[in-house]
Amino acid sequence: MENYRMELTQEEKEILQGKQGEVMVKVLKPIVVYGEAFGAKRLLPIKNPIHVVTGMSMTGLNAYYDMLDMLIHGGLKTKEPFTIDLRPFDFENVVYIEFG
Repeated sequence: MENYRMELTQEEKEILQGKQGEVMVKVLKPIVVYGEAFGAKRLLPIKNPIHVVTGMSMTGLNAYYDMLDMLIHGGLKTKEPFTIDLRPFDFENVVYIEFG
C-alpha cells in the first residue's frame, strides 16, 4: 500500500488495498489524492442523499458515461441514496453532433 498523508480509517485503508475489489480502488484512490493535493486531513462521511448533474449529454462526456458503466458493472453500491440525471435521448427536440 502507498503511504498517504491523509488520515484514513481502517475501512478506507482496506479499500485502497483492494479488499473490496479493484473498482473501489479506482473510486477511492483519486479522491484521496485530490484531497491530499488540497491539504485535506481526512475524508468526511456523506450523510445526505447525493445527486449528480451530468451536463445533459454534452460532447466529451463519453469517458464519464464509461466510468458510470464500470461502476454499475462492478456492482458498486452507495451507503446513502443516490440519483443522477439521465443521459437524454430526445432526438426530436435536441440536436446531437458527433465528433471524431
